[in-house]
Amino acid sequence: MGRDDLIRRHFEAMRDLTWFEELLRKFQKHGVNSEMLENYREAWNRHAEARDWVWWQEEAKGDSTERLQDMLMECIDKLDAPGMLQWSEQAKLKRILEGSNDQGDKRENPTQAKDRSRGGRD
Repeated sequence: MGRDDLIRRHFEAMRDLTWFEELLRKFQKHGVNSEMLENYREAWNRHAEARDWVWWQEEAKGDSTERLQDMLMECIDKLDAPGMLQWSEQAKLKRILEGSNDQGDKRENPTQAKDRSRGGRD
């Protein structure tokens, strides 16, 4: 995997982790159904992409490839908790089956996480 792909994957993994840790439970607490959750998730992905992708790329310039790999693996380990990674993969598969191509899917998905292992941007 090239450095650009590594940066993108880490960005998307942190976006997904932020969704699960910060947003999903809040929506569920208010009784949002699964169809609406998917809509909110897609909106979150678009919001995070527009707000944070350029910033994320700039921040990543200061990290070695090894550090980026370590941060990605840490994030994947957290997402590997019961249900998180599976739900994320199911949502991605659904978008692919609905005709999204990988490039379009990538542009819809990223986010800034508050904790990027060094602190986030507010």
